[in-house]
Amino acid sequence: MQKTYILLAILLGCLLHSQIKMKINLIGLEKTTNGPSYKIQVNLKNTTDDFFAIPVVLTKLKGYFEGDRCVDNLNFTEIKNLDVTAVLKSSGNIMEAYNSPFPQYSMEDLLAMQKENKIANSIKQNNLRRWMCEHNISDIKFAEMNKTLSENIVLLNPKEEISWSIFFRPSSLDCLDCDLYFFYMLKEDSDLDFALLHCVDDSIYTYLTEDQKSKLSGYKLYSGELLSNEIKIHYNSMTVPD
Repeated sequence: MQKTYILLAILLGCLLHSQIKMKINLIGLEKTTNGPSYKIQVNLKNTTDDFFAIPVVLTKLKGYFEGDRCVDNLNFTEIKNLDVTAVLKSSGNIMEAYNSPFPQYSMEDLLAMQKENKIANSIKQNNLRRWMCEHNISDIKFAEMNKTLSENIVLLNPKEEISWSIFFRPSSLDCLDCDLYFFYMLKEDSDLDFALLHCVDDSIYTYLTEDQKSKLSGYKLYSGELLSNEIKIHYNSMTVPD
């Protein structure tokens, strides 16, 4: 029975992957105070004749940890993080990210960030209370997820393709609403395979209100795994373009 579930999960993942395609290209390398930053172009294409709604944060990345693949979660748990996952391979082996309560910045930068975060959190709470009133939501945890989900649903028409750019900084990944900072510890002058992964659990749609669901009635609510192609990147923390 367990083998049957595994087979069904793989087949479902292959079917969904064939419906929505994600392709990436390396288009630039920039120098930052915290090491190289790779500029990645991402293309997301709906290959079907159906309308699709896909929950995804387009501008943020998180690190990879064991179990992030959809096929690793036969009994899906609620995945509340909508960020795309940066996946790195070294010598064919997937690398796991590290996390820390603080980013890899100087003390001066940390103090400045703490001040900015305090202001941002105050604004966030005010916006959340306003959101709860507008959408008649009484539970604050539900409201937080509802707001994040509603603001980050990509709508794709049949055969439509969208494109955007995202920055990958191995030393500090900029994820949305994360309690921890993600980073990769990489060897100097190392050649790596890079890909993007996004796993959508269908339980996430329980965070939509009935009114919001009705507005998406003409769309298929995407669930499953989006895995891009792999591209080659070379890591060197010192030698990057001026």
